Amino acid sequence: MKNIKWVSVGGGRKINQKIKDDIKKAVSEKMKQGFGLVSGGAPGVDFYATKVALEFDKNAERIKIFLPTSLDIYFKYFKPRIESGKISESEFLELKNQLEYIKSKNPNALVENDEKEVNKDSFHKRNAQIVDFADELLSFWVNKDSGTWFAIEYAKQKGVPVKIYEYKIDFN
Repeated sequence: MKNIKWVSVGGGRKINQKIKDDIKKAVSEKMKQGFGLVSGGAPGVDFYATKVALEFDKNAERIKIFLPTSLDIYFKYFKPRIESGKISESEFLELKNQLEYIKSKNPNALVENDEKEVNKDSFHKRNAQIVDFADELLSFWVNKDSGTWFAIEYAKQKGVPVKIYEYKIDFN
């Protein structure tokens, strides 16, 4: 699988149908071209892009997910977010099931970091790893969030081609 070109797909945690449609079109096109998907295992853009990629690659041979921590620590990170309403329990369970499925099909598809907690630094480290691994970046930038901006700027510094889909959305 060394000849695979990898497309990084990332962006906001909250997405709407327009963003889903754009992700489906872009990821489907790349998967049909033989690309692999590299992403960050987060809710929103990452989850949906991975869901589309799995339609083309059920065994996760062309999928690589970089996590900010171990899977266990990452899952625990969501408990207070569920309780505070930042993510629904059903969204978390879909994400958890997706990541566990990928790990069961291809353990090498899931890259767990040795960070001890999920925080801004561990997310930035993960984002840098994703960009370093990618041949190009598709960014679904919702409301100019800082994590997506970091990945875009880092990719530009590294000379990784970037395509930005930008959205301004009121989720209230």
